[in-house]
Amino acid sequence: MITKYQGKLDASMFSNSGLVHFEIARDECESLDFTRLEEFLDQLVKLKKLPCQRVILTFNGYSDDKRELLYIPSVVKYAKHLCDEYPFIFYYLKPYENLIFISCNLVTSAPYAVFKAGGSHGIVVDPKQLGNLWEKMKRDIATIAGHFKDKDGGRSAILAWDGFIMSKYSLTPNMPGKE
Repeated sequence: MITKYQGKLDASMFSNSGLVHFEIARDECESLDFTRLEEFLDQLVKLKKLPCQRVILTFNGYSDDKRELLYIPSVVKYAKHLCDEYPFIFYYLKPYENLIFISCNLVTSAPYAVFKAGGSHGIVVDPKQLGNLWEKMKRDIATIAGHFKDKDGGRSAILAWDGFIMSKYSLTPNMPGKE
């Protein structure tokens, strides 16, 4: 079951493998307003290991924009800032529902290519860039898992993200100009 966040978290929202959905409003994104998200994160931390891999974050208010979220500069900036300022977020995020946070952190000012393979979309990234991001994510997940004395949850989160990253990204070096 997925419960939409309405300002307060409690343990019952995560019972029976429940997930919590937090929507980031367009105005929050464009103004880099993390007030509501900080309140949400504070509540997650108080629940300790219970919400591990049980959170879905989405951006709301972009339905009138035809671009993929990855091509909207304010979304990329917000996602990068979120991951820089709150690196422990990956402990809580459900990997297969939160692709945008990895993708935005791989977008740089250098050209990158989007490819279609078998009907699916993905980003061609520099393997070193992906490797560096993944190493940082593993350290961040392990740190918060250690704080909560949640060795199994930390290991589970790392394995889930590892499988997700390997299944979603081509490890072919970025080839500028290819589409």
